Amino acid sequence: MKNYVAIHKKSDHKINLTYDTFGVLVKIEFAGERWKSETINWIFQPGRLPLSESEIWHRIENKALEFDYMEIPTDLSFSNFWNLFANKKGKIPSTQRFWEKLTDAEKIEALLYIPKLHAQKKADGTALPYPQTYISGKYWLAEKI
Repeated sequence: MKNYVAIHKKSDHKINLTYDTFGVLVKIEFAGERWKSETINWIFQPGRLPLSESEIWHRIENKALEFDYMEIPTDLSFSNFWNLFANKKGKIPSTQRFWEKLTDAEKIEALLYIPKLHAQKKADGTALPYPQTYISGKYWLAEKI
């Protein structure tokens, strides 16, 4: 089973998609706040949801995206976080303690936001925060506020 999160580019609504070992969609979960029935009906229109895992990659290659698709990380270890985060500065033991205090849901959100943060900082020419600052400041929540 592979799990993906689809984040709508305009509304930030999140849909968790689960695909079986054959790449066929087997589960849809609407995450976050309460969803309006019109929004759910819009999502279930033909062609909106990728019914197979290969369809996700086809959409990404053709840039035909209403949603950003990201595989939900299964490795929530500190070492995985440290390897993904480009700015490897600061005290590793104290950063690891901050990481360990996060819930699994927070760790997933933090890991998923790292590529977006890197792109954002590169585009505006500002420096990446230290890893401990990223965790303690919960940077992945910045767009929600």
